[in-house]
Amino acid sequence: RGAGVAGFRAAAALHGVDGFDEGPLELLVPTSRHIRLPALVVHRGPFEHVDLTAVDGIRCTSIARTLCDLGAVEPPGRVRIAVEWAWRHGVSRRWLRTTAERLARHAQRGPDVLLSLLDESEGRLVATESALEVQVEEVIGSLPGVVRQHPIHRSDGSFVARVDFAVPEL
Repeated sequence: RGAGVAGFRAAAALHGVDGFDEGPLELLVPTSRHIRLPALVVHRGPFEHVDLTAVDGIRCTSIARTLCDLGAVEPPGRVRIAVEWAWRHGVSRRWLRTTAERLARHAQRGPDVLLSLLDESEGRLVATESALEVQVEEVIGSLPGVVRQHPIHRSDGSFVARVDFAVPEL
Protein backbone atom coordinates (compact mmCIF):
# COMPACT_ATOMS: atom_id res chain seq x y z
CA ARG A 1 0.00 0.00 0.00
CA GLY A 2 2.95 2.31 0.52
CA ALA A 3 3.68 3.28 -3.09
CA GLY A 4 0.10 3.32 -4.32
CA VAL A 5 -2.07 1.39 -6.72
CA ALA A 6 -3.54 1.84 -10.19
CA GLY A 7 -6.74 3.81 -9.84
CA PHE A 8 -9.39 5.88 -11.58
CA ARG A 9 -9.40 5.35 -15.39
CA ALA A 10 -6.36 3.07 -15.28
CA ALA A 11 -8.16 0.72 -12.86
CA ALA A 12 -11.30 0.86 -15.00
CA ALA A 13 -9.24 -0.22 -18.01
CA LEU A 14 -7.65 -3.07 -16.01
CA HIS A 15 -11.09 -4.29 -14.93
CA GLY A 16 -12.31 -4.15 -18.56
CA VAL A 17 -15.05 -1.59 -17.90
CA ASP A 18 -16.96 -0.49 -21.03
CA GLY A 19 -15.43 2.62 -22.57
CA PHE A 20 -12.14 2.46 -20.66
CA ASP A 21 -9.88 0.47 -22.98
CA GLU A 22 -7.06 2.98 -22.79
CA GLY A 23 -6.42 6.07 -20.81
CA PRO A 24 -3.97 7.90 -18.67
CA LEU A 25 -1.77 6.00 -16.27
CA GLU A 26 -3.29 7.00 -12.93
CA LEU A 27 -1.98 6.10 -9.52
CA LEU A 28 -3.78 6.45 -6.19
CA VAL A 29 -1.31 7.07 -3.39
CA PRO A 30 -1.68 7.69 0.33
CA THR A 31 -2.06 11.37 1.19
CA SER A 32 1.47 11.61 2.59
CA ARG A 33 3.16 10.11 -0.49
CA HIS A 34 4.62 12.27 -3.30
CA ILE A 35 5.51 10.73 -6.67
CA ARG A 36 6.40 12.55 -9.89
CA LEU A 37 6.89 10.77 -13.17
CA PRO A 38 6.24 11.94 -16.73
CA ALA A 39 2.80 10.94 -18.07
CA LEU A 40 1.69 9.74 -14.63
CA VAL A 41 -1.42 11.26 -13.05
CA VAL A 42 -1.19 11.00 -9.28
CA HIS A 43 -4.26 11.17 -7.05
CA ARG A 44 -3.78 11.46 -3.31
CA GLY A 45 -6.32 10.21 -0.85
CA PRO A 46 -7.17 7.66 1.77
CA PHE A 47 -7.79 4.06 0.85
CA GLU A 48 -8.21 0.91 2.85
CA HIS A 49 -7.30 -2.70 2.19
CA VAL A 50 -10.94 -3.40 1.30
CA ASP A 51 -10.58 -0.92 -1.61
CA LEU A 52 -7.79 -2.93 -3.24
CA THR A 53 -7.52 -5.92 -5.54
CA ALA A 54 -5.21 -7.20 -8.25
CA VAL A 55 -5.92 -7.68 -11.95
CA ASP A 56 -3.37 -9.65 -13.96
CA GLY A 57 -0.94 -9.21 -11.07
CA ILE A 58 -1.31 -5.41 -11.02
CA ARG A 59 -2.46 -3.86 -7.75
CA CYS A 60 -5.42 -1.59 -8.33
CA THR A 61 -8.58 -0.31 -6.74
CA SER A 62 -11.60 -2.59 -6.50
CA ILE A 63 -14.47 -2.10 -8.92
CA ALA A 64 -16.52 -0.35 -6.22
CA ARG A 65 -13.71 2.06 -5.35
CA THR A 66 -12.94 2.60 -9.04
CA LEU A 67 -16.53 3.62 -9.78
CA CYS A 68 -16.46 6.04 -6.85
CA ASP A 69 -13.25 7.59 -8.14
CA LEU A 70 -14.50 7.82 -11.75
CA GLY A 71 -17.25 10.17 -10.57
CA ALA A 72 -14.55 12.71 -9.71
CA VAL A 73 -12.87 12.69 -13.14
CA GLU A 74 -15.54 11.65 -15.66
CA PRO A 75 -18.96 13.04 -16.61
CA PRO A 76 -21.96 11.26 -15.05
CA GLY A 77 -22.93 9.71 -18.41
CA ARG A 78 -19.65 7.80 -18.63
CA VAL A 79 -19.92 6.76 -14.99
CA ARG A 80 -23.47 5.51 -15.69
CA ILE A 81 -22.08 3.27 -18.46
CA ALA A 82 -19.47 1.94 -16.01
CA VAL A 83 -22.09 1.31 -13.30
CA GLU A 84 -24.31 -0.57 -15.76
CA TRP A 85 -21.28 -2.62 -16.87
CA ALA A 86 -20.58 -3.55 -13.25
CA TRP A 87 -24.21 -4.48 -12.58
CA ARG A 88 -24.30 -6.56 -15.80
CA HIS A 89 -21.19 -8.40 -14.59
CA GLY A 90 -22.72 -9.34 -11.25
CA VAL A 91 -21.31 -6.59 -9.05
CA SER A 92 -23.61 -5.98 -6.11
CA ARG A 93 -25.27 -2.57 -6.05
CA ARG A 94 -25.29 -2.90 -2.26
CA TRP A 95 -21.47 -3.18 -2.26
CA LEU A 96 -21.26 -0.14 -4.54
CA ARG A 97 -23.56 1.84 -2.24
CA THR A 98 -21.73 0.79 0.94
CA THR A 99 -18.39 1.77 -0.57
CA ALA A 100 -19.70 5.11 -1.86
CA GLU A 101 -21.29 5.96 1.50
CA ARG A 102 -18.02 5.18 3.32
CA LEU A 103 -15.96 7.29 0.91
CA ALA A 104 -18.47 10.17 0.82
CA ARG A 105 -17.39 11.02 4.36
CA HIS A 106 -14.05 12.17 2.95
CA ALA A 107 -15.77 15.03 1.04
CA GLN A 108 -14.99 13.59 -2.38
CA ARG A 109 -17.26 14.36 -5.35
CA GLY A 110 -17.01 10.91 -6.95
CA PRO A 111 -18.97 8.94 -4.34
CA ASP A 112 -21.85 11.42 -4.58
CA VAL A 113 -22.05 10.85 -8.34
CA LEU A 114 -22.15 7.09 -7.80
CA LEU A 115 -24.79 7.38 -5.06
CA SER A 116 -26.96 9.51 -7.34
CA LEU A 117 -26.70 6.94 -10.15
CA LEU A 118 -27.53 4.12 -7.76
CA ASP A 119 -30.58 6.06 -6.55
CA GLU A 120 -31.73 6.44 -10.17
CA SER A 121 -31.42 2.69 -10.77
CA GLU A 122 -33.26 1.74 -7.57
CA GLY A 123 -36.58 0.83 -9.20
CA ARG A 124 -35.02 -1.17 -12.04
CA LEU A 125 -34.82 -4.94 -11.77
CA VAL A 126 -32.27 -5.63 -14.51
CA ALA A 127 -29.21 -3.92 -15.89
CA THR A 128 -28.91 -2.74 -19.45
CA GLU A 129 -27.30 -5.18 -21.84
CA SER A 130 -24.71 -2.88 -23.38
CA ALA A 131 -23.09 0.53 -23.28
CA LEU A 132 -25.05 1.41 -26.42
CA GLU A 133 -28.31 0.70 -24.61
CA VAL A 134 -27.27 3.11 -21.85
CA GLN A 135 -26.56 5.81 -24.43
CA VAL A 136 -29.83 5.23 -26.29
CA GLU A 137 -31.71 5.33 -22.98
CA GLU A 138 -30.23 8.75 -22.26
CA VAL A 139 -31.57 10.01 -25.57
CA ILE A 140 -35.07 8.47 -25.63
CA GLY A 141 -35.65 7.61 -21.98
CA SER A 142 -37.29 10.94 -21.30
CA LEU A 143 -39.93 10.41 -23.97
CA PRO A 144 -43.38 9.75 -22.51
CA GLY A 145 -44.41 6.10 -22.25
CA VAL A 146 -40.99 4.62 -23.12
CA VAL A 147 -39.92 1.71 -20.94
CA ARG A 148 -36.77 -0.41 -21.11
CA GLN A 149 -36.32 -4.18 -21.17
CA HIS A 150 -39.98 -4.76 -22.04
CA PRO A 151 -41.18 -8.38 -22.43
CA ILE A 152 -43.48 -9.23 -25.34
CA HIS A 153 -45.96 -12.09 -24.96
CA ARG A 154 -48.37 -13.81 -27.35
CA SER A 155 -52.10 -13.65 -26.68
CA ASP A 156 -51.83 -17.05 -24.93
CA GLY A 157 -49.29 -15.54 -22.51
CA SER A 158 -46.21 -17.32 -23.90
CA PHE A 159 -42.99 -15.32 -24.07
CA VAL A 160 -41.86 -14.02 -27.47
CA ALA A 161 -38.97 -11.67 -26.76
CA ARG A 162 -37.68 -8.88 -24.60
CA VAL A 163 -36.94 -5.62 -26.39
CA ASP A 164 -34.55 -2.95 -25.17
CA PHE A 165 -37.13 -0.17 -25.46
CA ALA A 166 -40.87 -0.08 -26.10
CA VAL A 167 -43.99 1.99 -25.72
CA PRO A 168 -46.30 -0.69 -24.28
CA GLU A 169 -49.45 1.34 -24.87
CA LEU A 170 -48.79 1.11 -28.62
